[in-house]
Amino acid sequence: MSPKFVLGSGFYSLAKDNSGLLQGNVGVFSGVQFDIVNGIDLSFLFLKTDLSSNQFNSQVNGIGLYGGYTIKKYFENKRIKPNVSFGIESLSFKTNENERENSFALPFGIGINMLVSEKIELDIAYNIGISMADFDKIDNNSDNYKSLTFGLSYSLFKSKNDKKDNETNDTYYADIDFESLDLEDEDNDLVPDIQDQCHKTPKGVEVDKNGCPLDSDNDGIPNYLDKQQNTIEGVIVDENGVELSVEKYKSMYLEFDVASREYAEFYNDHEIKRENYLNVDEYLIAKANAFNKAFYESNENNKTVQPITYKVKLGEYKKDMPISVQRSFLSIDNLESYSEQDGTILYLSGSFNSLVEAREYEKALNKSGYNGTSIVVDNNGTIDSYKPPVLKLAKDSIQRKPNIDSNYVAQQQLDSNKVLQNQNTLIYRVQIGAFPNVLSEEIFIG
Repeated sequence: MSPKFVLGSGFYSLAKDNSGLLQGNVGVFSGVQFDIVNGIDLSFLFLKTDLSSNQFNSQVNGIGLYGGYTIKKYFENKRIKPNVSFGIESLSFKTNENERENSFALPFGIGINMLVSEKIELDIAYNIGISMADFDKIDNNSDNYKSLTFGLSYSLFKSKNDKKDNETNDTYYADIDFESLDLEDEDNDLVPDIQDQCHKTPKGVEVDKNGCPLDSDNDGIPNYLDKQQNTIEGVIVDENGVELSVEKYKSMYLEFDVASREYAEFYNDHEIKRENYLNVDEYLIAKANAFNKAFYESNENNKTVQPITYKVKLGEYKKDMPISVQRSFLSIDNLESYSEQDGTILYLSGSFNSLVEAREYEKALNKSGYNGTSIVVDNNGTIDSYKPPVLKLAKDSIQRKPNIDSNYVAQQQLDSNKVLQNQNTLIYRVQIGAFPNVLSEEIFIG
Protein backbone atom coordinates (compact mmCIF):
# COMPACT_ATOMS: atom_id res chain seq x y z
CA MET A 1 0.00 0.00 0.00
CA SER A 2 1.84 3.09 -1.29
CA PRO A 3 0.85 6.45 0.34
CA LYS A 4 0.66 9.69 -1.66
CA PHE A 5 0.27 13.30 -0.58
CA VAL A 6 -2.54 15.07 -2.52
CA LEU A 7 -2.93 18.80 -3.09
CA GLY A 8 -5.34 20.39 -5.54
CA SER A 9 -7.79 23.06 -6.52
CA GLY A 10 -10.97 23.37 -8.57
CA PHE A 11 -14.03 25.31 -9.65
CA TYR A 12 -17.22 24.64 -7.60
CA SER A 13 -20.83 25.68 -8.34
CA LEU A 14 -24.38 24.45 -7.89
CA ALA A 15 -25.50 21.85 -10.39
CA LYS A 16 -28.56 23.94 -11.35
CA ASP A 17 -26.33 26.89 -12.15
CA ASN A 18 -26.21 27.29 -15.95
CA SER A 19 -22.88 29.08 -15.90
CA GLY A 20 -19.81 27.31 -17.26
CA LEU A 21 -17.58 25.08 -15.17
CA LEU A 22 -14.80 27.64 -15.12
CA GLN A 23 -17.20 30.30 -13.81
CA GLY A 24 -17.56 28.60 -10.43
CA ASN A 25 -15.90 29.53 -7.17
CA VAL A 26 -12.32 28.41 -6.59
CA GLY A 27 -11.85 25.81 -3.86
CA VAL A 28 -8.92 23.83 -2.50
CA PHE A 29 -8.47 20.31 -1.15
CA SER A 30 -5.65 18.25 0.35
CA GLY A 31 -5.11 14.90 1.98
CA VAL A 32 -3.58 11.47 1.47
CA GLN A 33 -4.19 8.73 -1.08
CA PHE A 34 -3.33 5.04 -0.88
CA ASP A 35 -2.87 2.76 -3.87
CA ILE A 36 -4.52 -0.51 -2.85
CA VAL A 37 -4.16 -2.96 -5.73
CA ASN A 38 -4.62 -3.18 -9.51
CA GLY A 39 -5.51 0.49 -10.07
CA ILE A 40 -7.79 0.81 -7.00
CA ASP A 41 -7.01 3.69 -4.64
CA LEU A 42 -8.51 5.14 -1.44
CA SER A 43 -8.32 8.88 -0.54
CA PHE A 44 -8.95 10.88 2.61
CA LEU A 45 -9.36 14.59 1.77
CA PHE A 46 -10.20 17.95 3.35
CA LEU A 47 -12.22 20.44 1.28
CA LYS A 48 -12.78 24.21 1.50
CA THR A 49 -14.78 26.24 -1.06
CA ASP A 50 -17.64 28.69 -1.61
CA LEU A 51 -20.90 28.16 -3.44
CA SER A 52 -22.45 31.51 -4.44
CA SER A 53 -24.47 33.51 -6.93
CA ASN A 54 -26.15 36.93 -7.00
CA GLN A 55 -28.70 35.73 -4.42
CA PHE A 56 -26.61 33.86 -1.87
CA ASN A 57 -23.16 32.95 -0.64
CA SER A 58 -22.42 29.70 1.18
CA GLN A 59 -19.06 28.89 2.78
CA VAL A 60 -18.45 25.13 2.68
CA ASN A 61 -15.95 23.02 4.60
CA GLY A 62 -15.85 19.28 4.15
CA ILE A 63 -14.07 16.04 4.88
CA GLY A 64 -14.51 12.98 2.72
CA LEU A 65 -13.52 9.40 1.99
CA TYR A 66 -13.16 8.57 -1.71
CA GLY A 67 -12.54 5.44 -3.73
CA GLY A 68 -11.04 5.53 -7.21
CA TYR A 69 -10.35 3.12 -10.02
CA THR A 70 -7.80 3.81 -12.78
CA ILE A 71 -8.39 1.75 -15.93
CA LYS A 72 -5.02 0.15 -16.75
CA LYS A 73 -6.01 -2.87 -18.79
CA TYR A 74 -5.94 -1.12 -22.16
CA PHE A 75 -3.57 1.68 -21.15
CA GLU A 76 -0.75 -0.23 -19.42
CA ASN A 77 2.09 1.46 -21.29
CA LYS A 78 0.39 4.88 -21.62
CA ARG A 79 1.09 7.98 -19.55
CA ILE A 80 -2.59 9.02 -19.59
CA LYS A 81 -5.24 6.67 -18.20
CA PRO A 82 -8.98 7.21 -17.54
CA ASN A 83 -10.39 6.82 -14.05
CA VAL A 84 -13.66 6.96 -12.11
CA SER A 85 -14.33 7.86 -8.47
CA PHE A 86 -17.04 7.87 -5.83
CA GLY A 87 -17.19 8.70 -2.14
CA ILE A 88 -18.98 10.14 0.85
CA GLU A 89 -18.52 13.62 2.30
CA SER A 90 -19.41 15.27 5.58
CA LEU A 91 -20.12 18.95 4.84
CA SER A 92 -20.34 21.97 7.12
CA PHE A 93 -21.75 25.11 5.45
CA LYS A 94 -22.92 28.59 6.40
CA THR A 95 -25.20 30.49 4.01
CA ASN A 96 -25.55 34.27 4.32
CA GLU A 97 -26.56 35.14 7.87
CA ASN A 98 -27.92 31.68 8.74
CA GLU A 99 -26.44 29.42 11.35
CA ARG A 100 -23.79 26.87 10.25
CA GLU A 101 -25.32 23.53 9.30
CA ASN A 102 -24.02 20.02 8.69
CA SER A 103 -25.01 17.64 5.95
CA PHE A 104 -23.77 14.77 3.73
CA ALA A 105 -23.05 14.37 0.03
CA LEU A 106 -22.23 11.50 -2.34
CA PRO A 107 -19.79 12.67 -5.01
CA PHE A 108 -19.23 10.78 -8.29
CA GLY A 109 -16.59 11.68 -10.85
CA ILE A 110 -14.85 10.76 -14.09
CA GLY A 111 -11.47 11.99 -15.24
CA ILE A 112 -7.97 11.19 -16.38
CA ASN A 113 -4.76 10.31 -14.58
CA MET A 114 -1.50 11.60 -16.07
CA LEU A 115 1.94 10.29 -15.06
CA VAL A 116 4.18 13.37 -14.78
CA SER A 117 7.25 11.61 -13.34
CA GLU A 118 8.11 8.48 -11.43
CA LYS A 119 6.53 9.88 -8.24
CA ILE A 120 4.22 12.68 -9.40
CA GLU A 121 0.76 12.23 -10.99
CA LEU A 122 -1.83 14.75 -12.17
CA ASP A 123 -5.56 14.02 -11.86
CA ILE A 124 -8.20 16.03 -13.73
CA ALA A 125 -11.83 15.18 -12.88
CA TYR A 126 -15.39 16.33 -13.41
CA ASN A 127 -17.56 15.64 -10.32
CA ILE A 128 -21.23 15.69 -9.44
CA GLY A 129 -22.12 15.78 -5.73
CA ILE A 130 -25.57 14.49 -4.72
CA SER A 131 -26.21 16.56 -1.60
CA MET A 132 -28.79 16.65 1.14
CA ALA A 133 -27.98 20.28 1.98
CA ASP A 134 -29.93 23.40 1.03
CA PHE A 135 -27.01 25.66 0.17
CA ASP A 136 -28.91 28.62 -1.36
CA LYS A 137 -31.78 28.78 1.21
CA ILE A 138 -34.15 29.85 -1.56
CA ASP A 139 -36.55 26.99 -2.29
CA ASN A 140 -36.02 24.74 0.77
CA ASN A 141 -34.81 21.94 -1.47
CA SER A 142 -31.48 20.11 -1.37
CA ASP A 143 -28.92 21.40 -3.82
CA ASN A 144 -26.45 19.26 -5.74
CA TYR A 145 -23.10 20.69 -6.78
CA LYS A 146 -20.64 20.22 -9.63
CA SER A 147 -16.89 20.78 -9.82
CA LEU A 148 -13.91 20.63 -12.13
CA THR A 149 -10.83 19.73 -10.09
CA PHE A 150 -7.06 19.52 -10.68
CA GLY A 151 -4.98 17.55 -8.21
CA LEU A 152 -1.31 16.63 -7.88
CA SER A 153 -0.30 13.52 -5.97
CA TYR A 154 3.24 12.85 -4.78
CA SER A 155 4.31 9.31 -3.91
CA LEU A 156 6.02 9.40 -0.52
CA PHE A 157 7.47 5.91 -0.92
CA LYS A 158 7.98 3.61 -3.88
CA SER A 159 6.68 0.17 -2.98
CA LYS A 160 8.46 -3.00 -3.99
CA ASN A 161 5.39 -4.09 -5.91
CA ASP A 162 5.55 -0.92 -8.02
CA LYS A 163 9.16 -1.64 -8.91
CA LYS A 164 8.25 -5.11 -10.08
CA ASP A 165 5.05 -4.26 -11.93
CA ASN A 166 6.60 -4.85 -15.33
CA GLU A 167 8.05 -8.18 -14.19
CA THR A 168 5.00 -9.68 -12.52
CA ASN A 169 2.13 -8.18 -14.49
CA ASP A 170 1.34 -10.31 -17.53
CA THR A 171 -0.62 -7.46 -19.09
CA TYR A 172 2.73 -5.78 -19.77
CA TYR A 173 3.16 -8.32 -22.58
CA ALA A 174 -0.43 -8.13 -23.79
CA ASP A 175 0.56 -6.43 -27.05
CA ILE A 176 3.09 -9.12 -27.98
CA ASP A 177 1.90 -11.78 -30.42
CA PHE A 178 3.86 -14.81 -29.24
CA GLU A 179 2.25 -17.10 -31.81
CA SER A 180 3.62 -14.93 -34.61
CA LEU A 181 7.04 -14.93 -32.98
CA ASP A 182 7.02 -18.74 -32.86
CA LEU A 183 6.32 -18.82 -36.61
CA GLU A 184 8.73 -16.07 -37.59
CA ASP A 185 11.23 -17.05 -40.29
CA GLU A 186 13.79 -14.28 -40.81
CA ASP A 187 15.75 -15.95 -43.63
CA ASN A 188 12.64 -17.40 -45.36
CA ASP A 189 14.03 -20.93 -45.50
CA LEU A 190 10.67 -22.39 -44.33
CA VAL A 191 12.18 -23.37 -40.97
CA PRO A 192 10.90 -21.20 -38.06
CA ASP A 193 13.60 -19.20 -36.30
CA ILE A 194 12.84 -20.96 -33.03
CA GLN A 195 13.95 -24.26 -34.63
CA ASP A 196 16.49 -22.86 -37.11
CA GLN A 197 20.05 -23.86 -36.24
CA CYS A 198 21.56 -21.87 -39.12
CA HIS A 199 20.18 -18.34 -39.19
CA LYS A 200 20.49 -15.89 -42.09
CA THR A 201 20.75 -18.59 -44.74
CA PRO A 202 21.15 -16.93 -48.17
CA LYS A 203 17.94 -16.66 -50.16
CA GLY A 204 17.19 -19.67 -52.36
CA VAL A 205 19.62 -22.06 -50.64
CA GLU A 206 18.13 -25.50 -50.01
CA VAL A 207 18.19 -26.45 -46.33
CA ASP A 208 17.55 -29.51 -44.19
CA LYS A 209 14.98 -29.90 -41.42
CA ASN A 210 17.20 -27.88 -39.06
CA GLY A 211 17.45 -24.92 -41.45
CA CYS A 212 21.09 -25.61 -42.35
CA PRO A 213 22.33 -25.63 -45.98
CA LEU A 214 22.59 -29.10 -47.48
CA ASP A 215 26.01 -30.76 -47.60
CA SER A 216 25.56 -33.82 -49.77
CA ASP A 217 29.14 -35.13 -49.53
CA ASN A 218 29.55 -34.31 -45.81
CA ASP A 219 32.86 -32.51 -46.33
CA GLY A 220 31.82 -29.63 -44.08
CA ILE A 221 31.25 -27.24 -46.98
CA PRO A 222 27.56 -26.62 -47.90
CA ASN A 223 26.50 -27.40 -51.44
CA TYR A 224 26.01 -23.77 -52.45
CA LEU A 225 29.67 -23.02 -51.57
CA ASP A 226 31.11 -26.41 -52.56
CA LYS A 227 33.10 -26.19 -55.79
CA GLN A 228 33.71 -29.95 -55.87
CA GLN A 229 30.62 -32.06 -55.37
CA ASN A 230 30.60 -35.72 -54.29
CA THR A 231 33.95 -35.53 -52.49
CA ILE A 232 35.12 -38.95 -51.29
CA GLU A 233 34.44 -39.43 -47.59
CA GLY A 234 37.44 -38.68 -45.39
CA VAL A 235 39.31 -36.60 -47.97
CA ILE A 236 40.77 -33.33 -46.69
CA VAL A 237 39.31 -30.31 -48.49
CA ASP A 238 39.96 -26.58 -48.52
CA GLU A 239 37.54 -23.76 -47.74
CA ASN A 240 35.89 -24.25 -51.16
CA GLY A 241 35.28 -27.97 -50.67
CA VAL A 242 38.02 -28.91 -53.16
CA GLU A 243 40.30 -31.84 -52.35
CA LEU A 244 43.76 -30.73 -51.23
CA SER A 245 46.51 -31.84 -53.58
CA VAL A 246 49.94 -32.84 -52.23
CA GLU A 247 51.47 -29.65 -53.61
CA LYS A 248 48.81 -27.41 -52.09
CA TYR A 249 48.99 -29.26 -48.80
CA LYS A 250 52.74 -28.71 -48.64
CA SER A 251 52.43 -25.06 -49.59
CA MET A 252 49.94 -24.57 -46.74
CA TYR A 253 51.76 -26.40 -43.97
CA LEU A 254 55.50 -26.43 -44.75
CA GLU A 255 55.76 -22.80 -43.71
CA PHE A 256 55.15 -23.79 -40.11
CA ASP A 257 58.06 -24.55 -37.77
CA VAL A 258 59.09 -28.16 -37.49
CA ALA A 259 58.15 -30.08 -34.39
CA SER A 260 60.38 -29.77 -31.34
CA ARG A 261 62.68 -32.66 -30.46
CA GLU A 262 62.21 -32.05 -26.77
CA TYR A 263 60.92 -35.59 -26.27
CA ALA A 264 62.96 -37.26 -29.01
CA GLU A 265 65.04 -39.21 -26.49
CA PHE A 266 62.01 -40.89 -24.98
CA TYR A 267 62.34 -44.67 -25.33
CA ASN A 268 59.27 -46.84 -25.82
CA ASP A 269 58.52 -50.47 -26.48
CA HIS A 270 58.90 -50.00 -30.23
CA GLU A 271 62.43 -48.55 -29.92
CA ILE A 272 63.83 -50.91 -27.28
CA LYS A 273 63.77 -54.36 -28.83
CA ARG A 274 65.20 -57.64 -27.57
CA GLU A 275 67.17 -58.36 -30.75
CA ASN A 276 69.22 -55.20 -30.26
CA TYR A 277 70.89 -56.59 -27.10
CA LEU A 278 73.31 -59.46 -26.63
CA ASN A 279 71.61 -60.93 -23.59
CA VAL A 280 68.53 -60.62 -21.43
CA ASP A 281 70.35 -58.72 -18.70
CA GLU A 282 71.33 -55.85 -20.99
CA TYR A 283 67.82 -55.74 -22.48
CA LEU A 284 66.13 -55.46 -19.06
CA ILE A 285 68.65 -52.88 -17.87
CA ALA A 286 67.88 -50.74 -20.94
CA LYS A 287 64.14 -50.99 -20.35
CA ALA A 288 64.56 -50.07 -16.68
CA ASN A 289 66.70 -47.06 -17.55
CA ALA A 290 64.19 -45.93 -20.15
CA PHE A 291 61.38 -46.22 -17.64
CA ASN A 292 63.28 -44.21 -15.03
CA LYS A 293 64.16 -41.53 -17.58
CA ALA A 294 60.55 -41.20 -18.71
CA PHE A 295 59.20 -41.19 -15.17
CA TYR A 296 61.51 -38.57 -13.71
CA GLU A 297 62.20 -36.32 -16.69
CA SER A 298 59.00 -36.24 -18.76
CA ASN A 299 57.00 -33.00 -18.43
CA GLU A 300 53.84 -35.07 -18.59
CA ASN A 301 54.62 -36.45 -15.14
CA ASN A 302 55.06 -32.94 -13.76
CA LYS A 303 51.36 -32.22 -14.23
CA THR A 304 49.20 -32.25 -11.13
CA VAL A 305 47.07 -35.35 -10.92
CA GLN A 306 43.56 -34.45 -9.83
CA PRO A 307 41.43 -36.81 -7.74
CA ILE A 308 38.67 -38.59 -9.62
CA THR A 309 35.26 -36.95 -9.62
CA TYR A 310 31.76 -38.28 -10.17
CA LYS A 311 29.35 -36.68 -12.63
CA VAL A 312 25.84 -37.34 -13.92
CA LYS A 313 25.49 -38.18 -17.61
CA LEU A 314 22.27 -36.70 -19.01
CA GLY A 315 22.57 -38.34 -22.41
CA GLU A 316 24.78 -38.90 -25.42
CA TYR A 317 24.27 -38.04 -29.09
CA LYS A 318 26.31 -38.82 -32.18
CA LYS A 319 24.12 -36.98 -34.66
CA ASP A 320 21.64 -34.13 -34.45
CA MET A 321 20.11 -33.50 -31.05
CA PRO A 322 16.33 -32.72 -30.97
CA ILE A 323 15.52 -29.06 -30.32
CA SER A 324 13.41 -29.98 -27.29
CA VAL A 325 16.36 -31.83 -25.73
CA GLN A 326 18.67 -28.89 -26.45
CA ARG A 327 16.36 -26.51 -24.60
CA SER A 328 16.02 -28.94 -21.72
CA PHE A 329 19.80 -29.35 -21.36
CA LEU A 330 20.50 -25.61 -21.71
CA SER A 331 18.30 -24.94 -18.67
CA ILE A 332 20.97 -26.64 -16.51
CA ASP A 333 23.58 -24.18 -15.24
CA ASN A 334 26.56 -26.55 -14.94
CA LEU A 335 26.09 -28.41 -18.24
CA GLU A 336 29.29 -29.60 -19.92
CA SER A 337 30.03 -31.75 -22.97
CA TYR A 338 32.71 -34.34 -23.65
CA SER A 339 33.70 -35.64 -27.10
CA GLU A 340 34.67 -39.26 -27.55
CA GLN A 341 36.89 -40.57 -30.34
CA ASP A 342 33.97 -42.04 -32.31
CA GLY A 343 32.26 -38.64 -32.50
CA THR A 344 29.77 -39.28 -29.71
CA ILE A 345 29.09 -36.23 -27.51
CA LEU A 346 28.41 -36.89 -23.83
CA TYR A 347 26.40 -34.29 -21.92
CA LEU A 348 27.33 -34.16 -18.24
CA SER A 349 26.28 -32.19 -15.18
CA GLY A 350 27.70 -31.75 -11.70
CA SER A 351 31.11 -32.61 -10.25
CA PHE A 352 31.38 -34.42 -6.91
CA ASN A 353 34.20 -36.01 -4.94
CA SER A 354 31.71 -38.35 -3.30
CA LEU A 355 29.66 -41.01 -5.07
CA VAL A 356 26.88 -40.47 -2.53
CA GLU A 357 26.61 -36.79 -3.47
CA ALA A 358 26.50 -37.69 -7.15
CA ARG A 359 23.69 -40.19 -6.48
CA GLU A 360 21.66 -37.53 -4.62
CA TYR A 361 22.16 -35.04 -7.46
CA GLU A 362 21.05 -37.70 -9.96
CA LYS A 363 17.86 -38.29 -7.95
CA ALA A 364 17.13 -34.54 -7.97
CA LEU A 365 17.54 -34.45 -11.76
CA ASN A 366 15.22 -37.44 -12.13
CA LYS A 367 12.57 -35.65 -10.07
CA SER A 368 12.93 -32.63 -12.38
CA GLY A 369 12.09 -34.78 -15.41
CA TYR A 370 15.57 -35.78 -16.60
CA ASN A 371 15.36 -39.53 -17.12
CA GLY A 372 17.86 -42.04 -18.46
CA THR A 373 20.72 -40.58 -16.43
CA SER A 374 23.76 -42.48 -15.16
CA ILE A 375 26.89 -41.91 -13.07
CA VAL A 376 30.25 -41.51 -14.81
CA VAL A 377 33.77 -41.16 -13.46
CA ASP A 378 36.07 -38.30 -14.57
CA ASN A 379 39.63 -39.51 -14.14
CA ASN A 380 41.74 -36.47 -15.12
CA GLY A 381 39.78 -35.85 -18.32
CA THR A 382 39.01 -39.47 -19.14
CA ILE A 383 35.30 -40.24 -18.81
CA ASP A 384 34.16 -43.80 -18.02
CA SER A 385 30.90 -45.29 -16.85
CA TYR A 386 30.88 -45.97 -13.14
CA LYS A 387 31.14 -49.66 -12.26
CA PRO A 388 31.03 -50.86 -8.65
CA PRO A 389 34.45 -52.26 -7.71
CA VAL A 390 34.75 -56.05 -7.48
CA LEU A 391 37.71 -57.45 -5.61
CA LYS A 392 38.74 -60.91 -6.77
CA LEU A 393 41.61 -62.67 -5.02
CA ALA A 394 42.91 -66.13 -5.69
CA LYS A 395 43.02 -68.30 -2.63
CA ASP A 396 46.68 -69.17 -3.23
CA SER A 397 47.66 -65.50 -3.38
CA ILE A 398 46.66 -64.83 0.23
CA GLN A 399 49.16 -65.90 2.82
CA ARG A 400 48.70 -65.18 6.50
CA LYS A 401 51.19 -65.56 9.26
CA PRO A 402 49.43 -65.68 12.61
CA ASN A 403 50.72 -64.29 15.86
CA ILE A 404 53.37 -61.97 14.40
CA ASP A 405 54.70 -59.63 17.03
CA SER A 406 53.94 -55.95 16.26
CA ASN A 407 57.60 -55.04 16.88
CA TYR A 408 58.83 -57.51 14.32
CA VAL A 409 61.81 -56.13 12.41
CA ALA A 410 62.56 -57.28 8.86
CA GLN A 411 65.72 -59.26 8.44
CA GLN A 412 68.23 -58.25 5.78
CA GLN A 413 67.82 -61.51 3.90
CA LEU A 414 64.66 -63.59 3.76
CA ASP A 415 64.22 -67.12 2.75
CA SER A 416 62.52 -67.26 -0.69
CA ASN A 417 59.64 -69.28 0.76
CA LYS A 418 58.88 -66.76 3.53
CA VAL A 419 56.56 -63.76 3.22
CA LEU A 420 57.11 -60.62 5.29
CA GLN A 421 53.83 -59.19 6.54
CA ASN A 422 52.01 -58.13 9.71
CA GLN A 423 49.11 -60.04 11.05
CA ASN A 424 46.04 -59.96 8.74
CA THR A 425 47.90 -57.73 6.21
CA LEU A 426 48.06 -58.41 2.44
CA ILE A 427 51.04 -57.63 0.23
CA TYR A 428 50.42 -57.06 -3.50
CA ARG A 429 53.29 -57.54 -5.93
CA VAL A 430 53.62 -56.67 -9.64
CA GLN A 431 55.13 -59.32 -11.90
CA ILE A 432 57.47 -57.69 -14.45
CA GLY A 433 58.62 -60.88 -16.15
CA ALA A 434 59.10 -64.66 -15.94
CA PHE A 435 62.37 -66.37 -16.79
CA PRO A 436 63.49 -69.99 -16.54
CA ASN A 437 66.81 -68.99 -14.91
CA VAL A 438 67.68 -66.81 -11.94
CA LEU A 439 68.63 -63.32 -13.18
CA SER A 440 71.71 -61.38 -12.19
CA GLU A 441 71.28 -58.80 -9.39
CA GLU A 442 72.81 -56.14 -11.70
CA ILE A 443 69.54 -56.05 -13.59
CA PHE A 444 67.78 -54.43 -10.62
CA ILE A 445 70.41 -51.74 -10.03
CA GLY A 446 68.93 -48.27 -10.69
